[in-house]
Amino acid sequence: RGPAATPTARPEAKGPSAGQPEPRPGAAAPAAATTAGAAGASGGNGKVAASGASARQGKHDGYNQRNGSYQNYYGYRRGAAAKPGAMDPRLGALAAELGKDCLAGLKVLDIGCNTGEISLGVARHLGARRVIGCDIDESLVEAAISNRDALVESSASAAGGSKASSASKSVTSTGGGSCKVTFRAEDFLESPLQRPPSDEPELFEAILCFSVTKWIHFVKGDAGIRKLFKRVFKRLTPGGIFVLEPQEWSSYKKKRHLSPAIRQTVAGIEMRPEAFDDFLLSIGFERKATIAPPAAGPQGFRRSIRVFTKPAALQAAPPSGEAPAALESGGGKPTKGKTRRAEDAEEEAGGAEKKKRAKVKKAPGGS
Repeated sequence: RGPAATPTARPEAKGPSAGQPEPRPGAAAPAAATTAGAAGASGGNGKVAASGASARQGKHDGYNQRNGSYQNYYGYRRGAAAKPGAMDPRLGALAAELGKDCLAGLKVLDIGCNTGEISLGVARHLGARRVIGCDIDESLVEAAISNRDALVESSASAAGGSKASSASKSVTSTGGGSCKVTFRAEDFLESPLQRPPSDEPELFEAILCFSVTKWIHFVKGDAGIRKLFKRVFKRLTPGGIFVLEPQEWSSYKKKRHLSPAIRQTVAGIEMRPEAFDDFLLSIGFERKATIAPPAAGPQGFRRSIRVFTKPAALQAAPPSGEAPAALESGGGKPTKGKTRRAEDAEEEAGGAEKKKRAKVKKAPGGS
C-alpha cells in the first residue's frame, strides 16, 4: 500500500505469489526519483526506485521499474478466488483480535494505500468515521480515487441518490453509517504535520502500515525506518493505535537485487525487522497485541500483524502557533521548538557518525 499531494492513483500489485516478485505496497520513494518518498509507499502497500532492475522483473504483470510498485498487487496478494468487495483477511484478523468495533468512530490513516482496498475496507467494514489513504505513487492514488468513486456511485444508484463531487467522499458502511474517505499522493515521511485551512496539527486515532516497511528500508535504510516510526508516534493522538505488518528479513534477501542501490542499502541495514518491536517500545509505544498471519492468500504473504498503542497519559498537543512537542528524538522525551528539518538533520548526522565510527573500528590499527 504505501505514500504526497493531490489525489490521483493506479492499482499496484502487492506482493508476489509463489514464483512471482513481491510488489511493494506504496511505501517509499525511489532513490533516484524527484520525490524523496519513503512512507507514502503503496500502503498495503510500498514502492521503490528500481533503476537497474533486471529485465525479468519487468516481465511481471503491472510491475513499474521506476518506483517498484505493482498495478495488480491485490491480485497477487489475494488470489483469483477473492470475492470483489470482501473484507481483506488482515482487517478480519484485526477485528477478530481487537473486536469488530476496534476502529469504529475513529479517524484513520492508511500509509501506503496502494489502490485503496484497505482504506475502503476500513470505511465499509470497520465503522471508521474518517479515512485518509496516502501513497507516493500518483497513478495508484488515481486508481484508489476511481475505486472509491465507483463504490460511492454504486451506493448512490442503489439508494436512488445523485453523484457527489468533491475531493473527499462518504462511503456507506455495511452497518448503515457513512465514512468520509480521502486519498492523497504524498510521501508520509515528508508530508506536513499542519494542514490548511486551520493549520492545526493533523492527528489520527489509528494509523495502519501494511507491508510497507521493506520498501522504505530499501530506499531510506535504517534512518528511514526510525523516522517512519517516530512520525507515526507524533501523529497519533494519546491512546491511539498503530497497526504494523512488516515484511520478514527473508523477503528482503529475495528482493535486494532489484537494483545496485537497493543491494548496497540492504548490505548496510543493522535494524532488521525483528528489532522493530524493541525500537517502537523505546520511543514510547506500548505493545497491545501480536496477531498471527491470516491463513488466506499465498504463503509468501502470511505475515504477523503487530498492534501498539500510544500511552493515553501524554502531554496534549500545544495551542495553534506553538511548536508541537516532538517525540522524534526517541526515548519518549518530547523536544520542543525544533522544526522538522532540524530534527531530520540531527537524525541524518547521527547515522553518518555511527557509520564513521564503524569504519574506524574495522580499519587496520584503528582504536
